[in-house]
Amino acid sequence: MRLKALGIGFGGLVGAIVACSSESADSTSDCADATCTGVGDGNDASTDADSGGSTGAKLTVRVQVPTVTPMTLFGGQAILGNTGTAGLESLRQYITQIYICETEVSSGGPTDDNCLVTYNHPEPAELAWNPSSPDFVGIATRAAATEDGYVDLMNSTSRASLTHEAALRPEHAHAYNYGYITWVPAIKFRTKLSMSDGSTWYSHPGTPTTFTAGGFTSEVTVTTTPFTTGPAEDAVVVQTNGAASFRFQHPLVISEGEIANNRAFVLDLAFSPEGLVRGGDATLINGNGQLADAPFPADGIPTAHVIAPPFLAITPVPHQTSEHAQREVYSATVSAGGEAFETRVELYTVTEDPEHTIYGVNTKTLNTTGTVGRVGDFQKVYSLETDDSGKLLFRGIDSVLLDGFSRVTSVGGTTSASLRCAKWSETGPHGPTGAVAFDACPDTHAIDVTFTLTSIDAL
Repeated sequence: MRLKALGIGFGGLVGAIVACSSESADSTSDCADATCTGVGDGNDASTDADSGGSTGAKLTVRVQVPTVTPMTLFGGQAILGNTGTAGLESLRQYITQIYICETEVSSGGPTDDNCLVTYNHPEPAELAWNPSSPDFVGIATRAAATEDGYVDLMNSTSRASLTHEAALRPEHAHAYNYGYITWVPAIKFRTKLSMSDGSTWYSHPGTPTTFTAGGFTSEVTVTTTPFTTGPAEDAVVVQTNGAASFRFQHPLVISEGEIANNRAFVLDLAFSPEGLVRGGDATLINGNGQLADAPFPADGIPTAHVIAPPFLAITPVPHQTSEHAQREVYSATVSAGGEAFETRVELYTVTEDPEHTIYGVNTKTLNTTGTVGRVGDFQKVYSLETDDSGKLLFRGIDSVLLDGFSRVTSVGGTTSASLRCAKWSETGPHGPTGAVAFDACPDTHAIDVTFTLTSIDAL
């Protein structure tokens, strides 16, 4: 195996990739078993490497969901809530491309001399996204009328259609440092949420509209069916972003020799659904592309309640074909200035790895019964650093997020760490600094918290 690289990413993705150790891609290997299938419309999704290759070298990409333990549904003192393990019934997205590159791609997509496209399923013209003049209402309306191309990430059969093999040719020999995933901004979901007032909220279809505040325009789908009326139905919202990227801490080196020797590489993309969708008062919920139970005013503060799915969060996880990936889930209650919420750190490792290397990280915040105000998402982890004692420091794109974190070996074990935070008004070049923004953040911008290892899940 040429590389075992820790890669902690940004922009909605974190993770890593390593080479499978199989010397050949025979019919019994996991990589050889993955099939190249289309997405939704019966046509084969393509890659740059699909045709013309004469070797058995390959890169396999597949989407996996951890085997999760039941999760408590939380609410807050304001009308707040999250989806639990079973609350998110369907999340359908139209994935268009997955590719890895030697140098960073700022715009224009992958180039043949720099990138390897591992999955390609172009967006249809009716759902095409023009960021300079987005047709929010038109895209939402047309997306609601079709299922072609959409993959339900909550359905194992549908999710398997994303599994794809890209054949490797000599020109794909590179040291890859960056990865990218793109999707159609119109997403579909069906969910129910447990709320702080004891009610259950359900998603419903509605009429797409736009809302502009501070010069920023986003889409809001307005339903006339009360959120408290069940059962959950499909809703469509349009987000303002359809791409995310991840960065390798050390390059993934694919050499011409490895390609000639039919070396197989694998990249698993882990999707963690727990607590993914939030609901509550419009002034307390982050996100764009929201489902609302009343129209937003042209000016002034919205009084509606909203349900908001986040941007797609995928954690790339590496492992050899003979190994098994797993996830360590750490949970901590954060309390400060009368505010409280839960934060989670998910570390992705390989069961058979004697060094217990961390290959991927996912982080999130969740409302609890003590949540009273607006709590931001946990900022994306850009890199991990380890000190001489083995403690971890989680670094964001421009600030420290969490430090002094030690892993434990048994479920129920605890570890202390310092969580960095900021008030909403304290904005850096990429938004509020630290891991989480909330107005009760102390002036020290740090909170001592105790994490508990709540589960170790198979991927």
